[in-house]
Amino acid sequence: AITVEGANAVIDCKGHTISQITSKSAAACATNPGVDLDPSASRRQMKNDCDLYYQAGIILLDGATAINCKVEQFYEGFLVVNGGEVKGKKSEAYGNKRGVYSRFESGTIATKISDV
Repeated sequence: AITVEGANAVIDCKGHTISQITSKSAAACATNPGVDLDPSASRRQMKNDCDLYYQAGIILLDGATAINCKVEQFYEGFLVVNGGEVKGKKSEAYGNKRGVYSRFESGTIATKISDV
């Protein structure tokens, strides 16, 4: 739904919720979309089987940060690619198949989760 890219990029949701409407439970989705964010057969199948338009609520790329964000009803609440940070006491991932999912395509970049 939202993509934030770059080491200096930050989204502060101030405790607001990002969600999608679905007729099914995203947390119960059994179809894996694979690792590719581009359209693929497995991603289309996941969207059809699970009634999800978006795979991830917030995508953090290359060191981006999300602060005080609540995400619900996605396959991945927070999808972190090549490092990033989910922080804030008001950050939550609820009703997603995966709350925070990290994947690394290059280097040894860290994913951080903190309440500060």
